[in-house]
Amino acid sequence: MMVSILLLLNAGVLGYFLWLTARPDTSSLSGWRVLWSITVFSIFWISGAYFQWSVLTVLLLLPLAVVIVWTAIRARVGVPQSHVYADPRPRFQLISLPGSHYGEKVRWILDLLQAPYEECVVGGFLTSFFRGRSLPILVDRKGCATIGNSPEIIMYLGAVHAPSIEDPVLRQNALKLMKRDEETVKWEQRLQNIGVAIQGWGYLQTMKHDPAGIISKHLWGVYTPQVTWLERTILDKCSTWFKEVLHNDTSSFLKLTDEDLQERRLQELSKALDEVDAALAKHKFITGDHLSYIDIGFAAQAAPLMPYSVLLAKPNSLFANGRFPEFSDAREIWPQGPEGKKMEDNLHKRPCGQLALRLYAQRGKWPDISATWPTLDSFPKGHDIERPNEEK
Repeated sequence: MMVSILLLLNAGVLGYFLWLTARPDTSSLSGWRVLWSITVFSIFWISGAYFQWSVLTVLLLLPLAVVIVWTAIRARVGVPQSHVYADPRPRFQLISLPGSHYGEKVRWILDLLQAPYEECVVGGFLTSFFRGRSLPILVDRKGCATIGNSPEIIMYLGAVHAPSIEDPVLRQNALKLMKRDEETVKWEQRLQNIGVAIQGWGYLQTMKHDPAGIISKHLWGVYTPQVTWLERTILDKCSTWFKEVLHNDTSSFLKLTDEDLQERRLQELSKALDEVDAALAKHKFITGDHLSYIDIGFAAQAAPLMPYSVLLAKPNSLFANGRFPEFSDAREIWPQGPEGKKMEDNLHKRPCGQLALRLYAQRGKWPDISATWPTLDSFPKGHDIERPNEEK
């Protein structure tokens, strides 16, 4: 009877702390919080069963266990923003995956806006599998807001942060960058369609040409130091099982075995790239003569289609402004099938691919669209791209 009561009480209290750990603003600590909560409450109910505590004793000591757990977590996390006059941490926290082009889009916008932010890089697959959440997520500590999904994050930054930038020149550039009008809203939906097409095509290429899981491990963060040691270890040791689960889920969700559907997706992707080319025939950028968040979004989405030119670039990866050097280190072992080679070579010749390359050439700063803007001398041309392990 006593054990049943103890288990029931602890289940309720533990449920509360598990809910507390699910809050995204502390995702990097969630594993530690859960482990700590389980440990303390397990010791509590085992002690109660061993010493045969009375119901009154359990009720009296239970708050002590709660205080122990709460104090340790709060000491590690810090006092909530609403309880202090000033938070020494950066205003924004970006929670992202190492190789996600959706996270790259938000990261790039934050860099251009010179927004005060820190990045919490988490292991791919674990977040969605165990916590049921997609990334990226942006936490605004000043506004006490948590925003998910890259389009919503960009809308939030354009409405909340861009107008409040103190530097007048930067503020003017930021407002132009983040401006939403009828044309940009129309392109938002097109980018979503391009993203879905790239996702389906990319998963299929990875499964066909990466049996060893080299691409998966790098994109998940197995070799990324910013990802916690525990996450990297789990991903590394369980990568085969995770890859199988991902294969089954994505094959069913994205219908990767449907060859006709895959062909239609490739046609849709080609059509979308044609639309970008047509827009660039009229303007320097997709929606006009000023850089917009649409251009950044497209360049970030195009990066997975040009791995040797962006992600694996030497001497430093252009992706994420070089924050993940493990990508360029993997150039010698990165698999790329004939379809991927053809796609990358083709993009080098198209205005849309050249736009993405130009923007990545100036990643982390406002692009210079002077007379030197049309040149692409720093990038190899099509068949000149060096691929150490090219499939023949």
